[in-house]
Amino acid sequence: SDAPRKRLAGKRIAFVVQSGFPESVHGETLATYLKRLSARCGWTNVGTVVKGGIEGIRIMPPSMTRKTRALFQAMGSSLARDGFVDPSIIQSLGRPYRLGLATRILYRLLMPTGLTNMYWNMNLKRNGAFDRRFDAPYGSPHKG
Repeated sequence: SDAPRKRLAGKRIAFVVQSGFPESVHGETLATYLKRLSARCGWTNVGTVVKGGIEGIRIMPPSMTRKTRALFQAMGSSLARDGFVDPSIIQSLGRPYRLGLATRILYRLLMPTGLTNMYWNMNLKRNGAFDRRFDAPYGSPHKG
């Protein structure tokens, strides 16, 4: 039935796309899809925020997450006050879009030490999946 779609037509909607990857570039394809979906469904998209690096936020001390939390609060305030998410907040939350050269070099230097995978390996071990971390049911495994 088309009834639910008609009932939601004209509604205002905002999205938050988050991931554990530090760069927001990884969520851009989904953000583009959500804008198209909104138009197709007759919704008014009032903002799509793409924020990377969110997985680890729950284990960080408040001093390291203060800016991100303040930006999310500003996003909510902007939405309540103006009816849309301020584009400058969307842009700020989207940083870094891509990691800078110095950070990429640092990651490459740290990769052989295992430090870059420490958090993920801890979660895999806790969930009994560490021994299966290179499983590739849909293709050949990447062990690099």
